[in-house]
Amino acid sequence: MEKMPINLFDLMPKDTTFKLASYLDKEFTLCRWSLRVRSWATAKYTPEGLKLIFEQQKIEEIADMAFYMLKEKTAFPTKADFLDAIVSLQDQINIILALLGAVGLGEPEVQKIKDAANESQKKSQIATDPPKTESP
Repeated sequence: MEKMPINLFDLMPKDTTFKLASYLDKEFTLCRWSLRVRSWATAKYTPEGLKLIFEQQKIEEIADMAFYMLKEKTAFPTKADFLDAIVSLQDQINIILALLGAVGLGEPEVQKIKDAANESQKKSQIATDPPKTESP
């Protein structure tokens, strides 16, 4: 995925919501990316590690951060319960987008990420499709 120039001063962290396939009638909220959250994430993953997590969209680490940032954890008493509730690719995308919104990325940046992910998925599908052979 191409690197996107993001001005850190343009980031406006905010609470974000997302849904999971297993809980369609419930909306979950992540708190905004505050100094507390950033300190925890930096201590756990290092600044270089955080950069890689976001660049490579490492879902396990993103889900870990999302669990830490959940405002109400009653549906998920443990991180394992939360990870077990993430069952579909759409769930993963919802969590990634919610975390990006909590960090403060706006819709234009998120749309670029969605487009890049779709393009990457198409390229991956082409690479795994069997080669077409011509019939005589």
